[in-house]
Amino acid sequence: MSDKPTGVFVRLPLDEAQIMKLYNPKKSGNENLLAIGTPVTGGKLKIVGYAPSHLEGGWCAIFRKKSDALKSSIPLVRQSDVQAHIAALEAEVVRLREYYEACEAIFETGVINSTPEMFRRKDRSRESLKGGS
Repeated sequence: MSDKPTGVFVRLPLDEAQIMKLYNPKKSGNENLLAIGTPVTGGKLKIVGYAPSHLEGGWCAIFRKKSDALKSSIPLVRQSDVQAHIAALEAEVVRLREYYEACEAIFETGVINSTPEMFRRKDRSRESLKGGS
């Protein structure tokens, strides 16, 4: 999860404060988007279009092909795809937390005093991390 952001999830509609941050001329388009949205890292999200990284004159054109877009355009993805990606990451965090808590319980109790159920809990959570059921 420490990867460099490859996208930004922005919930609409924007409030006035977000709009002011988006149109900040002192920062780049990428910095402005990061100021109002949630960074998304990794994953293979399908690009559905391209939009200019900065707006001029209050209008924005969206292009389906990268070749038709401006050189400074940024890729756009579907909100539903991003939400599914975020849900998958949140589920991974839950599995990691369960494994951590199971290991922590064994560590605090000591290997000798730990019950078989504590080890089964750790093993189940470890298997879940590997993609098992």
